[in-house]
Parts: sequence; C-alpha cells; structure tokens
Amino acid sequence: MLFFCAVGMTMIIYSPYILSNAQIGLLACAVFDIQLKPFKVRLHPRLVQNWFAFWKTPVFWAPSVLFIMVLVGALYSSDIFYGFERFVLKLPFFGLLFAFFCLPRLTRRGYMGLFYYLVILLFLTNLGIGANYLLHFEEINQALEMGQPIPTPRNHIRYSLLLGLGILSGFVLVHKNFYFRSQAERWMIAGFTIFNFVFIHILSVRSGLAVMYCSLIGWVLILMWTQKKFLFGLLTLAAVASAPVMAYYTIPSFQSKISYANWEWHEFMHGRTSTSSDQGRLRSLDVGYQVFREHPIIGVGVGDLKQEIYKKYDQLYPDSKKIMPHNQFLSVAAGSGIIGLLLFLVAFCYPFLARRHYRNPFFAILFLTFFLSFIVENTLENSIGIGFFCLFLGMGLSYLTGQDSEQNRI
Repeated sequence: MLFFCAVGMTMIIYSPYILSNAQIGLLACAVFDIQLKPFKVRLHPRLVQNWFAFWKTPVFWAPSVLFIMVLVGALYSSDIFYGFERFVLKLPFFGLLFAFFCLPRLTRRGYMGLFYYLVILLFLTNLGIGANYLLHFEEINQALEMGQPIPTPRNHIRYSLLLGLGILSGFVLVHKNFYFRSQAERWMIAGFTIFNFVFIHILSVRSGLAVMYCSLIGWVLILMWTQKKFLFGLLTLAAVASAPVMAYYTIPSFQSKISYANWEWHEFMHGRTSTSSDQGRLRSLDVGYQVFREHPIIGVGVGDLKQEIYKKYDQLYPDSKKIMPHNQFLSVAAGSGIIGLLLFLVAFCYPFLARRHYRNPFFAILFLTFFLSFIVENTLENSIGIGFFCLFLGMGLSYLTGQDSEQNRI
C-alpha cells in the first residue's frame, strides 16, 4: 500500500499513465487476496462485507457523489462520447476511495512518512528544474517576460499546487517533530522545505503561489484557534507578509511575472484585448457564466458542456482560443446547474468536516489547497488533478479512521 501511494505521488509529477497504474494497483490490493508462497490470486474473502461496510461509512463514499453526478448528467446530454469520457475520468472518486476503505489503515508513521517522502521528492525535482533553468537562463528569462512558465515536468500549474502542498507539509513535519531515526532529520526536512519555499517563488506560477500563501495563512489561523499558539501565529503571519516583498527584490523570475501581470491588468483595464493567459481566463469565466445563466437549475449536462462552451465562444469571442472555464465551481454549475453545485459542495466538504477531521493539519492543508485551487483552476477536470485529490484524500481518511490516528488515540 505504501509503495503504491509513493508511486502515485511521484507520478503526479511525471506520468499520468503510471499514476493510473498505481491507482489500479491499490484497487487490486483491495479486491484480490494475493499470496506469494505459494502464488495464489483470489477474490478477497471480505470483499462483500467491505462493500456493504463502505456504504455505511459516509466519509469514504461521500466524494463518490461527484462520480454519480457525472453519470446522471450524461443521461440528459446529447454528446454521449464526451459524457462517457467524463464518466471514466471520474472513476477514482469511487474506485480509489473504496480501495483505501478496504485496505489496512495507515499508521501515524506511515502517513507522515509519505509526506516526508513528498518533501524529498520535490526537493530533488526542483534541483533538476533549477539546473535546466541555469543552463538556459537567458532563453527562459526572455520567455518569462512574455508570460511563459519555467519548464517543469508535465503541467506547471499542477506541479506548483503539489509543490505548495509539499512545502506546507514540510512545515507541519518540523512542527510535529517527526523523524525516523534521528532528531537531525528535522534539520534536513527544514532545509529541504526552505529550499522548496524559495523555489516556488523562482517558478512564479501565480496559481500555486496564491494557493500556498492562502493555505499557509489558513493553517496558522487554525493553529491559533485550536492550540492557542498566538505568538507563533503572529510571527509566522509577519514572515508570510514579508516573503513576497523580499522575493520581488531578489528573484528575477518572480519580478518578471509580477511585471507581466501588471501589464496584463493595464491592458485589460484599458479595453485592449490580447492573447495573454489572464485575459483568456477571464473570457473563459464569462463564457462559463453565460452558459450557467441560460441553464441555471440542472445545467446543460456534463456531456454537452464542452460543445455549449465552444458555441458561446463563437458568439462572444470568435477570435479567442477556446478553453473550458478556469474555475471548478463554475464548471460544475454550468454542467449540472445549481443543484449539482450544491451536491458538489456537500460531497467535497463532508470528509473534511465530519468527525472534526479539519483538526489534522495535513488534512486541513489539503482542503484549503484544493478549495482555493478551485477558484483559479478547473482542477478536477483532468486525470492528474483527480488522481492528486483522491490519492491524498484517501491517505488522510485511511489514517484518520484508524486506531493510530492522533484524534482516535486515548
């Protein structure tokens, strides 16, 4: 189980195909009883009991409502093929969480050890990205001035979100005094985390930075509220406030991104259109909102969402690049209406709020990371985003519903 979780975390960065295989591996461990000596494969003897027990445990099955919503939405869509594609894409909301429910619960050591691994993985990946940046320094800086990102494995936005989660996880590991063998490991994790924190400013992906800072502030406020650590919280908030200012004056790529964002905003305010990413996002939000306004109750249907969005582009912005709305809430509202949006909010929030799971810092950070990312991205509309969400959600639920969880131990 730990192996497949670690592989899944790695392939969020490098390969959606192997990420899917890791998810299938977790599900296979839950469905089949595999013996090595002698080699034997059979259906798990508790599979039927686990199936019925799963549906009696809402914290695990609540997110599968997102999978069911797609199935229902496809029923009143005319584009069957796109609806089926969305249906297959959302399968992890059911299959992966069912797997985590059936498998043995993660221990505290295993759960926090996975985040320990994530911090090291991101540090090593950042070394590679940084080396490539230095080798092509002038070329990449010129691209940054034109609004292009620093090259990263796969998608730079998804990577920045994972990097933000890893940075916050590193802070929590140090705060929790977690290590495997020696206290000196805390200094290693602290050093890697600080390096990753500096590097996310070098990458300067605005979505990742915004989500990281807002999530960090949220975590600090939770600590101040639940543990009364007011001095620690105030000092951390002061550091958070000063970090972007320091980054602006010391990191060229960060300064270039800020300057480019200011130029985009100036062009937009003066009514001048461009092919910039920010204006493209704003147009996508307007198009999504117009589709939602025309079908406010049940939406256009998941299968027809793409073609309706493209039709609206032809009416409003015929010369613009057609992209889906860069907002998860708006994407759901346009496809499934206000009814679907309410169901989406319940399905998303319930696992984090039930049994006061939000008191666990890793879980609280995961919730904040994804909730904030939904505002600037349609995070759950691609395989990497869904795998990212379901993997970390399943890990958290596995630990928090086990006897070794901090909130379950006496």
